[in-house]
Amino acid sequence: DSSGKNTMWDFRFILSEPVFWVVAVQGLISNLSSYTSDQCVIQRYIATPDENATKRSLWFNGCMSVFAQIVFYGIGMALFAFYRSRPEAMDVTMPKGDSVLPIFMATEMPPWLAGLVIAAVFAATISTLSANLSSASTAIVTDYIKRFRPGISGKAQIRCGQISTYVVGFIGIFAALALSRMESSALFDNFNKYIAMLTAGLTGLFFMGVFMPRVKGVAAVLGLLANYFVCFSCDLLDCDVFGLKFHPFLLGGLGLVACVLVALIASFLIGEKGHDLTGLTLKTLKVKKEK
Repeated sequence: DSSGKNTMWDFRFILSEPVFWVVAVQGLISNLSSYTSDQCVIQRYIATPDENATKRSLWFNGCMSVFAQIVFYGIGMALFAFYRSRPEAMDVTMPKGDSVLPIFMATEMPPWLAGLVIAAVFAATISTLSANLSSASTAIVTDYIKRFRPGISGKAQIRCGQISTYVVGFIGIFAALALSRMESSALFDNFNKYIAMLTAGLTGLFFMGVFMPRVKGVAAVLGLLANYFVCFSCDLLDCDVFGLKFHPFLLGGLGLVACVLVALIASFLIGEKGHDLTGLTLKTLKVKKEK
């Protein structure tokens, strides 16, 4: 129809709109970041008994993700069709498009069903947040506190982990409040944009650790800084660079390319010895697990 909501594939070569190619780049960068540098996911890798079990879990997750996306976008299509056929039921004071589902639950659903859905949402949220808070505190204690205080006791590590959990939790709350107040019609788009901006550089580091072992430490750090410079500069310019308009979903891809190219060039110019990135590869994780 004229609204374009029923258009499933859009193969136009337009960088300023969320066409198939733009969304594909965003999805690739997002998944690369998650499955290579997300501490929560890495911990799940290590928890599997062997490499084959890890592969099976990844395939299962991929299949279930397709099913989940169909369900989520199906809900969106159903809400669109409902309010298009009954425009008088739409709340004209609705602040953002993300508010349509809570408003539908509050005004159209039976109370018992709305309560059940809210309980399910809270359960899913808590299970996800608990895993991320735990992995974040583990990374802080293991990668920073134990490194600068190698003789720290087990009790002190637990205490530091508890404090880190509170700190990360409060940071997450403030970040959520900041996202909710941003001028945007879709919170999910903003979330994907900033996640790509913040994690594309880490993906670049893991990419270099696996495929470019000659890239050394200082060169890799320069590449990481280049990633952040490109991402935040493009965001400040509203993704309009030299007259070429980019969709925000492409920020992660631009940052990743900048990270790898700058690191590669810097590695040839600096010629630094030692401190390569092979310690960041999944092979190292496998060695640690075998030990």
